Amino acid sequence: MVVVTRCFASAQQEVCRVTVCIAARSGSNVIGASDRMLTSGDIQFEPSLISKFTQITTSLGILQAGDAAFHSEIMWGVVAEVQERITAHPQDWWLASDISDLYVKHRTAIKRKRAQAAILSPLGLTIEGFLTNQNQFKDDIADQITRDIINYEVPDVSVLVVGIDPKGPHIYVVDNGEISCNDVIGFAAIGIGARHAESQFMLGKHSWQLPLADTALLTYAAKKRSEIAPGVGKATDMFTAGPGLGSLEVVGQDVVDRLDTAYRRMKRREERCQQDAQKEVNAYVQEREARYRATLEQQTVPRREHDGEGATNSGEAGPAISTQKA
Repeated sequence: MVVVTRCFASAQQEVCRVTVCIAARSGSNVIGASDRMLTSGDIQFEPSLISKFTQITTSLGILQAGDAAFHSEIMWGVVAEVQERITAHPQDWWLASDISDLYVKHRTAIKRKRAQAAILSPLGLTIEGFLTNQNQFKDDIADQITRDIINYEVPDVSVLVVGIDPKGPHIYVVDNGEISCNDVIGFAAIGIGARHAESQFMLGKHSWQLPLADTALLTYAAKKRSEIAPGVGKATDMFTAGPGLGSLEVVGQDVVDRLDTAYRRMKRREERCQQDAQKEVNAYVQEREARYRATLEQQTVPRREHDGEGATNSGEAGPAISTQKA
């Protein structure tokens, strides 16, 4: 079954990252989860058999969020270069940082190619030709062309490069060409559901030193919590890597089902605790309101006046007594 909807681009034509991809570190292990929602242009769809996770080597993989078509174009070059080196040097293990750099390299090459076709080809130029002959252009025209090439817009895409390499477990985030390492933070998320997922890790006080079982449940919970964001799919794919090289594998559906059972049980307990807390607070609020009403009633009860003979029990004043001298 494929679910298809449309997402509306902003004025800047940004592509909606309708997905969530998550990775978390547990000691010498890395575990990840994602939905299956894909984006291509203004179309988003959820195929039943296509995973967001791509295995690059037996130890490293990539999770993607953003434009699926643009990501696929980048990955053709990444996978080809990785496989070429593995064939030539099978004992030379790839580093997660090298894969991240390689992804940026091929993204930049595609952006450069597209910018050349859109900006320079109509002028009969290539980028190399423009750089060589830019002194033949007026300064303002050369500056404008240079800015147009640098700022040329390509589809929005982010990836997580995750797994094990000879230096240990890693979580790298590549966001539109910008690379960051989240090894010490211990978790990362991309896509429209990223904020919800990251909040779950922070509320759970996640540390990369937590046991694998705790991290697995927290990662699954983060994925489920992120489904509140529009565009995050309900299906869940998971993988794990570690503690040694060559240990990357997809988590079986039976394990995902067990995690789902534990998560649902946890949710029911949370809901019961929340209901009990609400009852307790409601009782306290009602008690406060009752005391407040009682205090108001005491303040409005009539008091017998002792100053003057005409005072009544109802508090009404009797005839006034003049103190003026005749």
